[in-house]
Parts: sequence; structure tokens; C-alpha cells
Amino acid sequence: MIMLLMSLLYFAVPILIIVAVYNYLDGKRAYDERITELEQRVAELEDRQS
Repeated sequence: MIMLLMSLLYFAVPILIIVAVYNYLDGKRAYDERITELEQRVAELEDRQS
């Protein structure tokens, strides 16, 4: 029983860390893309206005 629990922790903890890092980086990448799109839109609107 203890060996099962230890092996579960041995594999589960690194997998959870990898998933958390991947989700964080993926969310950050999507955030950066959104900012870039908004900056382009602002530039277009400023060009139209002038």
C-alpha cells in the first residue's frame, strides 16, 4: 500500500508541475497575442482618425 502511494506521488507530482507550467505559459502566450492584436487595432483606428 505504501509503495503504491509512493509511486503515485513519484509520478503524479512531476506531471502536475509540467501541466501547471504548460498552462501558465500557454495562457501567457495567448495574453501576448491578444495585446498585439489590440495594439494593431489601436494603430488602425488612430490612422483613420488622422
